[in-house]
Order: sequence, then structure tokens, then C-alpha cells
Amino acid sequence: MTVAFRRFSKQLRKLEEYNRGKINKMVQFAHRCTVKEVQEVVRLVSRFIRKQPFPTKMCGVHVLDSIMKYNSTLTAEFRRQFAVCIIGLFLMAFMKAETQDRKRLFLFRSSWQWILPTDRLYYLDMTTRQFDPDWLVIEPICDENMRPGGSNDHVPIQKRVRFQLGD
Repeated sequence: MTVAFRRFSKQLRKLEEYNRGKINKMVQFAHRCTVKEVQEVVRLVSRFIRKQPFPTKMCGVHVLDSIMKYNSTLTAEFRRQFAVCIIGLFLMAFMKAETQDRKRLFLFRSSWQWILPTDRLYYLDMTTRQFDPDWLVIEPICDENMRPGGSNDHVPIQKRVRFQLGD
């Protein structure tokens, strides 16, 4: 692990309560990485969420959420890699959460509707519902500008327009 990633990991470990400024710095660091380094950022954030006690887990979820929503050339790659582990990470936080924090987790989940594959989110909802029957399953959003299949990075594609040239 490089010095920069050790520093990133150390900043994560110091994040014991929500601090927007610190989270923004971590997000900016993450999005300055190379495509090959995205996996290391995802691994560090995932490990942080898995190992921390609950109040600090929520800080990790904030970091994950902010990284996925930040707009850069790496955004799609971060979303793709976090989509692989999002269900397990979400459930780890959810299982330890009190009612108020579960509401916050629901707000996070609701905001991922446009950025994560619909099949992963549906599975997340159904799995969460097994632990909490009151968990609301959000119906997938269908938008004609989205790529079909649900396994994409949810970046809108241009509509195809047909036109005829005059004679």
C-alpha cells in the first residue's frame, strides 16, 4: 500500500463522527486515483464499514455514498465495484442500527436508485425486508433514457432520433 493510501486509511480510522469536510477530502482523494487504484479505495472503505462499531459504520456509509455520487471520470468504476459489495455492507450497518439510523439508511438507499443497478437494489430491499418486514421495497424506475439490463452504471444514453432529409 502506498503512502497516500496509508494516509487515506488513517483518515478513515480517525472518522469517528460525521464531518463533511473530512469526508469531502477523502472523496476527492478517491477520485484522483487511477482506474487500477479504485479497487484499493473500495477495499479500504468496505473494510472500514465491516470492522467499525455502529456509530462509526454510518460514517463509512457516508463516505461510500459520497464517493458513488461524486462526478468524475472514475464515477462509473466506483459504482460498479461498490455494487458488488453494497448488499453486505448495507446489511452490516442495518443490523446494528436503531430505528432513527434505519431511516437514514433508507434515505441513502433511496438516493441510489439512479446510480446502482436496479437488480442489486431490489435484492438489497428484499434481503433487508427479511430482517425488517416494515422495510419498504422501492419499485425500480423505468426511464427510456437508461440502458436496458440493469447491469450498467446508469449513465443516460442519448435518444435515437430518426429524421429524413428533404429531396
